[in-house]
Amino acid sequence: MCVFAARYDLILGADLLFFESHAALAAALDRLLARRRKPVVAGGSGAPGSGGGDGGDGGGGTVLLCQPSRSGTMEAFAAHPAVTRRFFVERFETGALDPAVAAMHDAYRADPSYDPNIHAPCLLRLTRK
Repeated sequence: MCVFAARYDLILGADLLFFESHAALAAALDRLLARRRKPVVAGGSGAPGSGGGDGGDGGGGTVLLCQPSRSGTMEAFAAHPAVTRRFFVERFETGALDPAVAAMHDAYRADPSYDPNIHAPCLLRLTRK
């Protein structure tokens, strides 16, 4: 089986958004992400809108992308029409990820070589519309 023919319930990605191929990445994630299987309703044929089968009518898995802003490339991805047309996008800042991550972020702020733009992780959660 070709890995690109499979569908996945969860897709994890890190540091992918600085390439700025946002439309292509959104299409690939959409293609790879599982679609919700609706329960079969008595008399349901499995056709879209009938209440049964995998009609491709939305829902399904989750995409988690972790990366820093990198001069706004993360924000540009999150706002790109190819993304917003397919996915609901939620952003979680460094402090909301985990207390240990937030504490490390705060401690590193004192280091002059620490640049939140390229070092502070944020999490984007994408769910299919």
